[in-house]
Amino acid sequence: MLFTRFARSLLKNRPLWGWGVLFMVFYLVLGAFVFSSSLPKLPNQAIVGYTSSWYAVINLYTLASLAISLSFSLIFSTHSLAYSFRFTRLTPKKYFANFVLSSAIVGLVLSVLIVAATYTLFSYRFQINIPPAKPLLVIAVAAFSSVFMCAFATLLVLVLINYLGLKNQSFVSFIFRH
Repeated sequence: MLFTRFARSLLKNRPLWGWGVLFMVFYLVLGAFVFSSSLPKLPNQAIVGYTSSWYAVINLYTLASLAISLSFSLIFSTHSLAYSFRFTRLTPKKYFANFVLSSAIVGLVLSVLIVAATYTLFSYRFQINIPPAKPLLVIAVAAFSSVFMCAFATLLVLVLINYLGLKNQSFVSFIFRH
């Protein structure tokens, strides 16, 4: 139940969709149509490299947006978590397992959307079919990247809460944006 609640709340997070998907698709449009217009005639292998580098960077930014959403979710639930751990059957291990699993699922959804947008835009621009060479590997890497971003966001929030205080909560989003 906690897993579905986390996943649903992340999927309904408007800033995550705005910054993590729509703004990144805008950057993909820039990469496919504006920045590539100054490229000379390239062989197909170079076009695949150009496309994959754009996907890698944009997916990193998308998952960083997910990490920012996760960190603010943790920051805003700090006091209620202490109460829940003490007076309910919720344990930190169960909470963190559900948190990581839901962030991995949401990260997969976002990464698949970015893969689809990259494939569509760059294939249209260069007039060749540019599918991912190993789609299962893309999914596995996206899942592991989502778990890493979740763990990194959790670590930063714990450091923030324990050592810097909640007044410095914008510090976490600053790290992920730069």
